[in-house]
Order: sequence, then structure tokens, then C-alpha cells
Amino acid sequence: SQVGMVLNLDKCIGCHTCSVTCKEGMEYAWFNNVESKLCEHCLNPACVATCPSGAIYKREEDGIVLIDQDKLCISGCPYKCIFCYPRIESGQPTVCSETCVGRYLGVLLYDADRIEEAASTEHETDLLYERQLDVFLDPNDPKVIEQAIKQGIPQNVIDAAQRSPVYKLALPLHPEYRAADAGELGSNGILPDVESLRMLSAGDTGPVIRSQTVEGVTDTRALEEVGLTEAQAQEMYRYLAIANYEDRFVVPSSHRIDAINITEVR
Repeated sequence: SQVGMVLNLDKCIGCHTCSVTCKEGMEYAWFNNVESKLCEHCLNPACVATCPSGAIYKREEDGIVLIDQDKLCISGCPYKCIFCYPRIESGQPTVCSETCVGRYLGVLLYDADRIEEAASTEHETDLLYERQLDVFLDPNDPKVIEQAIKQGIPQNVIDAAQRSPVYKLALPLHPEYRAADAGELGSNGILPDVESLRMLSAGDTGPVIRSQTVEGVTDTRALEEVGLTEAQAQEMYRYLAIANYEDRFVVPSSHRIDAINITEVR
């Protein structure tokens, strides 16, 4: 299981409340550092594999990536975001999520055996959207529930995954600016080309472009292409536009006593 976050960029107005609350709630730095960068807490984090001292590790029970302060760590973590794990353990959302109108927190169940296949996609727009969604598992599938219980996932985590807004709204890479590709950006003079600034689905606009309607006539062609019903589309609208607090944040309390020490296993 993995605690995940979805950001609705349509609601972001650049107020930096998330940055300020991160500083006030977690950093306590003496200098004015409010440009905090959210760690992705990846399913298969590269920083864990590259840390020569083994100080960076991924927690088994919720997927949060942390640094063991008792070990020497050559700086391989550019974020310093601990995903507010003390709050997550007690079933509370992160401080940046709680103060932002466009963030959602919830649990995802995923198949770790499919990560390599998704990460091995040769071209970033070649089925990347579908490949990443294939990693996520349906928390309402009886077979998934049965296997999750065998894997030692607590029942309250499974229940939270079934109510998770993140599972319902999950998008692939690029939840923030250029997260999938750190290569060279094309430029036209001073500013980068528009094509280099695609943020969702690694530049594959097909899954995210919507058809507009006029004069109250409903165009269901887009829904039919992706296999959605009008009811499902209305539910997505409710989550994205007018969701209540309990809809946006579904965080189960932690079961630290049942967790495996990933550092020792590794």
C-alpha cells in the first residue's frame, strides 16, 4: 500500500500557503525558506537505490521515503519532505494538503511486480498513461482484497483504499512541473517552447483533453471513448470541484507495530 497525493492544478492560484505551512509546521528554520518542494515518495525511488550509505529508505506500511538520521548520508535527496509522517501515522493529512483547496490524500494498492514493466517504457508518451494506471490495483476487487490480507495489510487500510479519492482521480507522471523528464527543454528565444511545458501524462495530451459543450447540449463522445458514464463524470466533478473534507482526505491510522523493517530486509 502507498499513501498518495493528487493535486488539482486548476485550483492552484500560487498563494504558497502550502509552502508557508510546511515551514511553520515542519521546518522551524531561522531563515525565510518558504519554497519547499514536495517529495514524490515514489513507488520505486531512485534516491533509495543511489544512496551509498543506505540512509534513505522507504517505509513498508505507507510507502513514505525517509532518511535515517543515525547514518551518514551523502546528499541525494533534493526535497527534504518527510510527508508529515507523524501526522499520517495518526490518520491526519499533511499540513500542505490541509491548507490547500486542491489537494487530495488517500491510499493506493499497487502491484510492485509491475513497476519494472511500467518504468521500462521506451518512449515517455508510448502508453505511459495506461502503463502507470496498470500498476494500481482495484481495492474493491475480491482477489485484490484477499491478496492484500495475505500480505499483512490491515483491514482499515483496505477500507481507506476503497474510499480513497487518490485511486479515483490518480493520474500518471507529471503531477507537478516536468516530473517525468529532466532532459533538455526546447526554447524559442528566452522562454521555453510550449510543447516542452506539457505537465500531464508526460506530454501525451490525449487522456486529458476535454470536449466543450454549448447551449446545454451534453457531448458524451469523450465519455464513451474512455468508458465513463455520466454518473462517474459527475462524481469526478464533485471530487475535483466541491468535495468535502472527509472526501478529500482518507488517511488510515498507522500500524507501526506490524511494519517490516525495510532497512534490515534490504
